[in-house]
This record gives sequence, structure tokens and C-alpha cells, in this order.
Amino acid sequence: MGAYYRRRGLVGPAVLITLGAILLADRLLPGEYGFHRLWPLLLIVIGVVRLLEMSMRRDEPLYPPPPTPAPGPPPQAPPPTFTQGNPPPGSSQ
Repeated sequence: MGAYYRRRGLVGPAVLITLGAILLADRLLPGEYGFHRLWPLLLIVIGVVRLLEMSMRRDEPLYPPPPTPAPGPPPQAPPPTFTQGNPPPGSSQ
């Protein structure tokens, strides 16, 4: 279930990057390459990303699984240390 949401999340970043590139081209390049001529690139990028998402196998993991803890007893806390001013509990002075 979690992998599906990660795959679905690829369209948004791709659209933002493409939109930024189109707006940058609108400001830096001559009027011929304005937003009014380049906006179809957004549709192309969305389509390409969706095709890539569909081509990914659903049973293929996106990331390696997290490490599993080693079998055996759980780690124990170290024994408490006592200084000269604080004798251990239960001892008499």
C-alpha cells in the first residue's frame, strides 16, 4: 500500500519542474517561446510520467526493506555505577 502512494507522488514534482522551466523560458527567451506556446509540455510530461508509473511492476519494491533486528535476547541496560559519596542501595555504612 505504501509503495502505491510513493509511485503516485511522481506526477506533482514533475509538473512543478516543467512549469518552472516553462516560466523561466517565458522570461529569458524571446517572445516566440512564451508560456502560450509551451504549455502543452505540461500535458506531455504528465503523460510520460503516468506511462512510467504504469510500466513499473506493482510487486517490485521501490526501496529495499528496512533491516530486521538480529535474533536473540534484547540488549540489557548496563549495571549502575556508584561513586564514593553514594553507596549502593541495601548496603550499610
